Amino acid sequence: PLAGFLDVTPTQLSADPSLKRTIGNYWGYATTVFDYVRRAMPFDQPGSLSDDQVYAVTAYLLHLNDLISETAIIDATTLPTVTMPAHRYYRRDDRVSVRASDSVGSVTSQPAASRSEGPAAGVVEDLAEDSKCRAS
Repeated sequence: PLAGFLDVTPTQLSADPSLKRTIGNYWGYATTVFDYVRRAMPFDQPGSLSDDQVYAVTAYLLHLNDLISETAIIDATTLPTVTMPAHRYYRRDDRVSVRASDSVGSVTSQPAASRSEGPAAGVVEDLAEDSKCRAS
């Protein structure tokens, strides 16, 4: 399901298969919803939606989960301000990462998403907070 089960903890989700993972109870950041919609929808032509269409679908999904009002405006400024119920179950990923483009053994403590380059840099930087966290 896309919505529901908002007051369910990760422990409860793991213990009870009848409880479903939804956008509201499992995803820690609204920007992750946007990213998924952008890359995966529509099913028959993934990645073909315009930015406005991606924001509209994201807003609809957030509204289904009672996370925003029906009249809320979702855009690059407002989307990161949406607080997801599952956010409290995520923690910062402090692991050291190794860059594939660096020489073997070269290590950096900077999360990969914050080192973006090229045409997708703006999108990746908007979503950088997502990659800094993982479910605990």
